[in-house]
Amino acid sequence: MHRRQDFASLDWTAISDWVPLACAAGWGSGTLPVKQLLPEELALADRTVCISTLGLKPGARLAQAVRRADGGLLLSAGTEVDVDQVRQLIQRGIACVHVLQEETRDAAQIQRDMAAAVERVALLFRGKSSDARDELAAVITDYRRRAVS
Repeated sequence: MHRRQDFASLDWTAISDWVPLACAAGWGSGTLPVKQLLPEELALADRTVCISTLGLKPGARLAQAVRRADGGLLLSAGTEVDVDQVRQLIQRGIACVHVLQEETRDAAQIQRDMAAAVERVALLFRGKSSDARDELAAVITDYRRRAVS
């Protein structure tokens, strides 16, 4: 029997070497190795962003492999997409892909963005609480922190 994972109780710093990533399109998911960065290193790194294939520009470098619904590989991580590949992704109905983008924010701005994301989640989950609600808030807070970093 599969045991439900309690995400709120996970020690994310202990498992930061492997962070599960999934695209909202539902066409697949994968796992990328993620280096735990110090605040002063954040501004020097590329960041992974999930973008719509309709907004995907030729020359963008994939941060995560693109897979078919059955798990078959379409494009591997690190691929620099060209016009034909973008067209094929759109034709296959792939809604979004993870790409690497150069980080343009400084470390202080990244920290402010993280704090603002945490505050927005706290505002959404204000009021009466329960264990399930607290767990959901913790998972969303962690997701939002990683999304802006």
